[in-house]
Amino acid sequence: MAQVMPPKPMANLSALVEKEILPLIPPGDSSPWKRLDNSFTFYPDSPPLSSPSSDTDDLDQSLCQSVEVSQNDEPVIAVIGVGYVGTHLVSSFSLKYQVIGFDVSAKRIKDLGLEYQEHENVLPTLLRPDKTIDSSYLRDALKTVGEVARSGSTVVIESSVAIGMTRQLLGPLAANRQFFAGMSPERVDPGRVEPPVQSIPKIISGLDDITPGSLDAINRVYSTIFETVIPVSKPEVAEMMKLYENCQRMVCIAYANEMADACIPHGINPYEVCEAASTKPFGYMPYSPGVGVGGHCIPVNPFYLLSNSHFPLLEYATLAMHSRPSRLAERMLKRLRQRVTEQISSGVSLFREKWMYVGQILWSSNLHYLNVNEDGTLRSIDDWGDNNKVVDGEKGCLAALRKLKGQHPHIKTLVSIGGGSSSKEFPALAASKAARQTFARQIKEFCDAHHFDGVDVDWEHPQTPEAGKNYVLYLQAIRETMPAPKYLLTSALPTGEYCLKHLNLPVVAQLLDFLNLMGYDFTGGWTDVCGHHAQLLPPSNNLNEVYPTLRKSCQRGVDYLTSQGFPNRKIILGIPAYARYFGQARGPGHPFKGSGEIDYCDLPDEWVAGAKVEESIAAASFVDTKGDKGFVSFDVPSTVCVKARYAKAMCLGGLFYWTGAGDRAGPESLVAAGWKTLHSK
Repeated sequence: MAQVMPPKPMANLSALVEKEILPLIPPGDSSPWKRLDNSFTFYPDSPPLSSPSSDTDDLDQSLCQSVEVSQNDEPVIAVIGVGYVGTHLVSSFSLKYQVIGFDVSAKRIKDLGLEYQEHENVLPTLLRPDKTIDSSYLRDALKTVGEVARSGSTVVIESSVAIGMTRQLLGPLAANRQFFAGMSPERVDPGRVEPPVQSIPKIISGLDDITPGSLDAINRVYSTIFETVIPVSKPEVAEMMKLYENCQRMVCIAYANEMADACIPHGINPYEVCEAASTKPFGYMPYSPGVGVGGHCIPVNPFYLLSNSHFPLLEYATLAMHSRPSRLAERMLKRLRQRVTEQISSGVSLFREKWMYVGQILWSSNLHYLNVNEDGTLRSIDDWGDNNKVVDGEKGCLAALRKLKGQHPHIKTLVSIGGGSSSKEFPALAASKAARQTFARQIKEFCDAHHFDGVDVDWEHPQTPEAGKNYVLYLQAIRETMPAPKYLLTSALPTGEYCLKHLNLPVVAQLLDFLNLMGYDFTGGWTDVCGHHAQLLPPSNNLNEVYPTLRKSCQRGVDYLTSQGFPNRKIILGIPAYARYFGQARGPGHPFKGSGEIDYCDLPDEWVAGAKVEESIAAASFVDTKGDKGFVSFDVPSTVCVKARYAKAMCLGGLFYWTGAGDRAGPESLVAAGWKTLHSK
């Protein structure tokens, strides 16, 4: 900011007579902002400025020489960064001065030009993902100031910074360019209109030991806008004040949360406790328990304070508050699992409970399959069957499907891509933008030509970070060409974290109408021991008691998806209409010799009738003592009913079956058992 104004009297001027100036950190000390102990893994901003940086030197050489600002000049105020704090500054200073708002976001400038309303602006948090300080925004802003501001200008940092950052980042620039400089932390509360910004006491500080007169220069402008201006001896005091007042809220809410947790075993309502305590007229400041501390500053300010100061209490409170959402979510999931398990055991649905909602169940069929080439072009699996085989009096399966949809317009049909060994082209396809676009264009043309409602992607499976990233790009390309709700987009994925952890699941949830969760193939020829290949629940809630191979379950996959924010209503739980056998084995956890699959409809009747059903985990099995199939794992109608009740209780979108052609007819039908249970009250 460039300004010269007559000063308003400042509070506590006498306190500034003997100022203790914090010396610059010696050039040899490269770690001014790291932890004082090793209990918290934080690291300094890299690199901190302990002396004028090379950037500053380069900048000085490129600066145009301009006339120095004099105290007779009419101030022009420049606000760099016009988020919600910058907007308040522009609004306040424009009452008296010419103001220029500067922002690197073109969208933000456009939005301000349109004078939009009810839009929340969030400034960069100035923290990297590993919680270390990111000063790049501030450095860029100061570089801009150095390029355009004249000597004698006044530069003030209002952003929250770590202790010493104003001196380290702004000090060299102020010395080299003869700027008046200082720090005045913002105190704007998003969404609060009272008290108005101008009436909030304004803390100011100056780098007078570097540029004498800085504090007076800052006061000249701020005192014309703010009703109360309070100077402090140096920027480090202002920096600490800002972090201290914000972090106090973090500590107090963490304490309130501990009180709330302590109330649980005693059956006490913690909010009633807070309300009662608030009646005390002194010595108590009301704070209520909550999932977070609010705002975008307070959650990150502790990391600034902890970067170069020892605050064990704050450190604990910060960790507690950052883990609070997951702890509350886990508590809710635990209660939900308990209730669902109780209802599954009793066979009673939770449909009528207010907090449970079962959405509409979309019944669709993936009735056609295509293969895809690495360049994104499509190829038919069976061209003769698609176009020439007589099916239901029609020439070709595609014509028969069109006839079926004409007779039953509520049926949704999707074309499936990939699956099993047909997935090998996906990695190369998804990695190429041109191939993705080719595929999206051709699959849309195919669906339009043959009256399909959408696409089902069966990439088995994206198991690396790169594949996970490309999987999302692949879905995005399809969705851009085939927008919702006109077209459906679904995808089959496994329950295992080995795949799911590589996907940006919130983005996937936005792109997909449904995720077909493959609740099967937990064990097979690739595992070291045999086991139930489609169990709803693991053998024990304590997975430490379960052999690693046997820990996979439908519930575990659902829990992981929902913990990542994936909507329950978009999850379709898969049921296998086939069995897996493990030669010479006699039960779960046994070694085996040879394995394979048998369609449910091809199982011997005595196996289905004599199956050992474990309803506690929703799994069935038969031990073939007469032949060589050994332990055989499959679903029967009663286990499907348990899974359907679970799907209703968890508000899932429904069930799907692989494959419908493997089902049995009559009372042994898996599809019929699931349908009846899903639609029962």
